[in-house]
Amino acid sequence: MTNELIANFKQKISPAVFRVVEKHSLVTLDEPEYTLKLRLVSASDGGIVFRIEDFKQKADYFLGGGSQRAGGKDNDLTFLDGQCIYQFEVKKTKHPQQLLGKTQLKAGLRWVRHILDVSCSAHEQLLTKVAYIQISIPKRPNLVRSAKKYRFLLSDNVLIVAVSSEVIEVEFVKIYNYILSNGHVLQNLDWKEIY
Repeated sequence: MTNELIANFKQKISPAVFRVVEKHSLVTLDEPEYTLKLRLVSASDGGIVFRIEDFKQKADYFLGGGSQRAGGKDNDLTFLDGQCIYQFEVKKTKHPQQLLGKTQLKAGLRWVRHILDVSCSAHEQLLTKVAYIQISIPKRPNLVRSAKKYRFLLSDNVLIVAVSSEVIEVEFVKIYNYILSNGHVLQNLDWKEIY
C-alpha cells in the first residue's frame, strides 16, 4: 500500500475506527457466538484494517443511536494492503464448505468505496484488486475431526477458510500465500460496478 492512502486516512478519518498495520497486527473479532483472532501481516509498506460497523457507530447518523448493525449489510473486517482489498466475513455454520457470506462481502465493498471516496480521491488507482474471504467456524466444534487448524476451499470466487474450533487464531500469511498460489481468488476491481 502506498503511504498516500495511509496519510489520507490519518488526516481525514478518526483513529478510533481504523488501525495501521505496519508489519503485523492481531485483530480480535469478539462476537457473542465466537471469538476469532486474525493475525494480519502487511505484504507492502503498510496496510489499514477496519470494521465497517465501527464507522457506522462513530458516524451516529442512523436512527437508533449510531447502531453498528444499521444502514444495511456489511462484512466483518476489511484489510487494505498493497493494491488489494481483503474482505472478510465470518460465519458460524454446520457445513463449513457452504458459501453463506457473499451478500455481506459484496455489500461491504460498497461501504468500503464510500469510505475511500471521502478519504482518498486516488483510491481507484491505488487499489485495483479484491479478495473475498469467508471464515467458517463450526457450530459444534467438538464434532470436527480434522488434524488441521483450518483448510481452504473455493466457492464462486470466494475463498472459504474452514476453521476447526470456536476460538482460533488465523494467520493471514497462510491465507495470503494460498491466494498467491491460486490467482483466481484475487479479482480485478472495477470501481464503476460498485454502487
